[in-house]
Amino acid sequence: MTGHYNGRKLESVGFGRIFLVSDGTGSRPGDDMTVRHFLLTHDDSIEEFSEEEAARVASGDTPLPRFADKRLRYLQVSVEQADESGQIQVRTVGAVVGFDEEGRLQEAAAPEDETEFTSFEHDACVQFALKDTVPGRYALN
Repeated sequence: MTGHYNGRKLESVGFGRIFLVSDGTGSRPGDDMTVRHFLLTHDDSIEEFSEEEAARVASGDTPLPRFADKRLRYLQVSVEQADESGQIQVRTVGAVVGFDEEGRLQEAAAPEDETEFTSFEHDACVQFALKDTVPGRYALN
């Protein structure tokens, strides 16, 4: 699927999505890719985890007792910093994750279909991921 998101090209790759955002500045030396991790909970909140926290949860080193015996939706947002044209590439990948009785990550699977995530939930996670990367006038709708 190819479309547009607020005037930006949007391509769907399975569940994942890729789109470009222009920050109008061109490249900045030393910039690289950042990855942000989000869990969408049953009480309609979004919890963000750093790369280090997400790695510890994924390895089983850090349980999340508040999610014991739950299945939640997970969204990873990767932001590749501006290239020479001033574009930032954003990639998203979703999963459904399950936790055991202690809150340790037990399983992760691709969502059954794209309706597992509403466009609002997806776009909110992307906006959170861009908030420190792109000047407000570009990131916010």
